[in-house]
Amino acid sequence: MLRKILWAVLIFLLFISSACTATSQPKGSQVDLETSIADFFSTRTATALPTPTATPTPLPATRIDKGAYYLFSGEYEKAKLEFEEVKNNSTDENLLAAADIYLARIHIANNLCKLAIPILQDVINRETIMDNLHANASFFLGECHLEFNQFNQAASAFRNYVDFNAGILDGAMLERAGDAYAQA
Repeated sequence: MLRKILWAVLIFLLFISSACTATSQPKGSQVDLETSIADFFSTRTATALPTPTATPTPLPATRIDKGAYYLFSGEYEKAKLEFEEVKNNSTDENLLAAADIYLARIHIANNLCKLAIPILQDVINRETIMDNLHANASFFLGECHLEFNQFNQAASAFRNYVDFNAGILDGAMLERAGDAYAQA
């Protein structure tokens, strides 16, 4: 729950900062709203619209961000399309792993942990990706195992999180592992 709130705040701040930079003026300049509006409309004529130019295909990393936004907004189909585009158009192992983790998260959100488990295990078995991706896949794998009352596998996955990404969340992950062992 806290993670969703933090993501929402982060996304909100990103939108605010992009809106501010798009409308910011140089230091010391005063902008008169009426003058700005008058200037805007005075430069517009009734001429034909210019022909549109082709827009470049978004970079795979941008698609990951866009898909994450859709995922957190609950628009799972749009998110799935973005992540599948990354898988089809990228050769970067880390981006492919991130796309797979997000696709697994879509399955988890749709209560389809059975489909998410093989994807997450595949990500964990990749040796060339960053440790934080291994850790994220381990966490979600542990959550899926808990759904099926596979407590020993869940505890192992939560311990793998700590092995891959030691840090602030160690205590929480070890507690999750201990809870899973206690239920076994």
